[in-house]
Amino acid sequence: MRDFYMVVSSTDSKEYFEHNHPGNFRVKLKKPIHLLHGGWYVGLCEINGTLWKVKANDMVYIMSNLSNGILLPSNKDGLLRGVNIRSSTKIYTEYKHRIYIPIQTHFIDMLEFSLKLNDFDTELTGKSEENGVNPSTWFVLHFKRKI
Repeated sequence: MRDFYMVVSSTDSKEYFEHNHPGNFRVKLKKPIHLLHGGWYVGLCEINGTLWKVKANDMVYIMSNLSNGILLPSNKDGLLRGVNIRSSTKIYTEYKHRIYIPIQTHFIDMLEFSLKLNDFDTELTGKSEENGVNPSTWFVLHFKRKI
């Protein structure tokens, strides 16, 4: 296997992590990932945010336990990607030119994400439920092996 895609959401694994919310969540994988041969990288393909508390032109920084490449003093996780929010009503971005970050581990059974605003110190939060829709975040991740 040379590559694969994975969709993760802040609403996944609520039965394990009841405090998950759009700006900070963990996902327990149904089946652990074993990346045994060669160097592996992960890139963010898509991001979708529902009912985020953001303004147009905010920067959202996506931190993850997958990324040890760029560490920040206030965060134990590394930077996966920065996203410039263009609209406060529709947060959806698809990346044609992906930035891939090396993965430092060979076994993954849980993913962790933390979304920080502009200054890296403010965690992204969600609005209250609106018209039966809960605030959420979801990503499409692309894992690929170094060739």
